[in-house]
Amino acid sequence: MNRLNHSRNAFSLFEVVISLTILAISAGMLAQLLESARLGSTQATRETEALVYAESILAELVASQTIPSEVANEVLNEDPQWTYSVSSTDTDWTTLFVTTVRVKHLNNNERIDADVSLTRYLYVPEEVEESL
Repeated sequence: MNRLNHSRNAFSLFEVVISLTILAISAGMLAQLLESARLGSTQATRETEALVYAESILAELVASQTIPSEVANEVLNEDPQWTYSVSSTDTDWTTLFVTTVRVKHLNNNERIDADVSLTRYLYVPEEVEESL
């Protein structure tokens, strides 16, 4: 019996199918990873925006030097997806208040995707407090 030595110049069908399967699984995993990264990026952006809004509201309250009024779920910047709340509590000192600002963002599915709360001590001078 003579055996002919055939040199392989191509891949077998089985090798091609295995390679395409590995490629498809890798592409699917990469797509999920990219979607997860996109969602994480969007959430980080929203939380950063919420933090900036909360700091801005607190800065306005500090600059006004008045006792902050309670606000609950007020629309922020005429965008109904952004809301904020302000709460203030007394301390042992009559001119010092603990003020908390909470900013939330609701996505299109009415789910909260950003929720930031900042608390700060707020000093209100006695002259301003007595005039109220």
